[in-house]
Amino acid sequence: MACVLRFVTYEHFMCFWHLIEPSTSKIVSVSRAKGASTDLEEKITLRAKKLAPVDELFLFLMHLSVGMTLRDLGHRFDIHRTTASRIVITWANFLYNLLGVYRPAFLSKRTQMLEEDVRETQSIARLRVHVERCIRRVKENKLFDTVIPLSITGSINQLFSVACFLVNYQNGSLVKAWAIQ
Repeated sequence: MACVLRFVTYEHFMCFWHLIEPSTSKIVSVSRAKGASTDLEEKITLRAKKLAPVDELFLFLMHLSVGMTLRDLGHRFDIHRTTASRIVITWANFLYNLLGVYRPAFLSKRTQMLEEDVRETQSIARLRVHVERCIRRVKENKLFDTVIPLSITGSINQLFSVACFLVNYQNGSLVKAWAIQ
């Protein structure tokens, strides 16, 4: 399936999974994040629990990378489409917060940047061609080729950001040697 959903191999996918797996215990599902839940929401939450976290990640990547509809994902994973929607939103928020680690240096109240900040910024600026390659890889996600379902439009920033973050883990490295000089 699209080289395991944009990962070069199954082993790359599993390495990424093992990297984030310890943090999955901190996932706050969308239904729990709302506060008090109705009986229907509790049933949907319990039903979503039948998927292992790695399967939820796979569902999320199928939606993001291949652009599968929530209805199709619900059918394939034997869950309701609203449950698929909640899983997509939950994983978009989770990965957005987990993978979201670099911010460029700012002057703040200083008149000059620190020497190490200047070197790091210059080093990153030399990699513009690689940034263009990353942008191309982000555009390869099929979700952005289709109409975005209304149920996930509130998470479109997280979905796009996660697509950008995942480029760092997929398809092998863009740069052979990364070093701040």
